[in-house]
Amino acid sequence: MSKSITAARFTMRRITSGDIPDLLRIAKDCGLSPWSENDYIEEAKRADATMICLESAAPETIGFLVGRRVLNSRRTKGYDAELYNIGVKAGFRKQGCGGMLLNRFLDICRNDVVQSVWLDVRSSNKNAIQFYKNFGFTEYTVRNRFYSDPEEDGIVMRLNM
Repeated sequence: MSKSITAARFTMRRITSGDIPDLLRIAKDCGLSPWSENDYIEEAKRADATMICLESAAPETIGFLVGRRVLNSRRTKGYDAELYNIGVKAGFRKQGCGGMLLNRFLDICRNDVVQSVWLDVRSSNKNAIQFYKNFGFTEYTVRNRFYSDPEEDGIVMRLNM
């Protein structure tokens, strides 16, 4: 498999309930914070949720992203967004799939006039931290013992739009 991909080989679409078993497998494989099947179902019902599936021509679910538009916390008008989960199947990592998903989410955020995008990442996940920095995210603060299983600090990152 080549080290770079082209968008033409993939389709991005809204996640459906039929995708949830694939999301659960990818999330577990990526070591993401566990969401239950019901968590994904409930998130899909929200009007402010963004749930993107990246699918190959096979078709095969190879990645996903879950985020949400939220009222900002700075007492100013407008919205922020939170990125909850992004995962890519093992055989497709380091080929631009995560970047395609994140770029689509950021495009949606721009269209919604989002002011800042926020996310949490495990402090040990240096690859993810660098990935987000490559998109302009900066480290904002640390949440001590934010994650469990294993217990670990979380780094809050922010991208000003």
